[in-house]
Amino acid sequence: MKVTERYPAVDPEKAKGTKPNTMEFIRGFYLEAYDRIRKHMPEDKYVVFHDAFCLKAWKDFMREDKYKNVVLDTHQYLMVAEMKGCQQTVEEYVKYVKELKKDIEEMQEYFPVICGEWCLFNSLAVGCDTKGGQSVLNGVEGMAQETVSAEEKKKIYNAVAEAQLKVQSASALSSISIAFAWIPVITFVICVICMAFFNVDKYYAKVVEDLSQGKHRGE
Repeated sequence: MKVTERYPAVDPEKAKGTKPNTMEFIRGFYLEAYDRIRKHMPEDKYVVFHDAFCLKAWKDFMREDKYKNVVLDTHQYLMVAEMKGCQQTVEEYVKYVKELKKDIEEMQEYFPVICGEWCLFNSLAVGCDTKGGQSVLNGVEGMAQETVSAEEKKKIYNAVAEAQLKVQSASALSSISIAFAWIPVITFVICVICMAFFNVDKYYAKVVEDLSQGKHRGE
């Protein structure tokens, strides 16, 4: 992706000399970051680094014994597939996702891999070629009116979602369920219980007194 062309500068003068980070720079940054982090974090804790949208470029990275519990994070979007030339059909989207599964399995021979970000957005459901997810923010005008029905959008998104979920491992799906379903529910229940039994008015006068005396500043 040519970043400076895809995202033209608002002020070209200030943006002179702007260019993407090189893989050499990113690798060096990760190596230095690992060393700094490990000084303060035990080896049984994981260090996660992003693949810089080059999933298979890390096979020779952090192979030395000193690197413990390192996880590779990949972010996968269908707009990236479109930028790479993927045809804007459900069949081609699903095909892309299936190929992605193979790539992830290949990279899992080198690192544990997590897909930290993914979404269902695609140009087919939008009803026009978004040039890989561009919008009015990039100077690309959208559709004046909807050309894809709500029912058709639902079919497209459901088909893509099913394909993407099949790529996820059972442990990943379990983690997603816990993070986005059970944790919010449990947190809500705890908040309700606290609100029901904690009498704020009982401590209000004391709080005001402490604040006026500067105790919140450690005085």
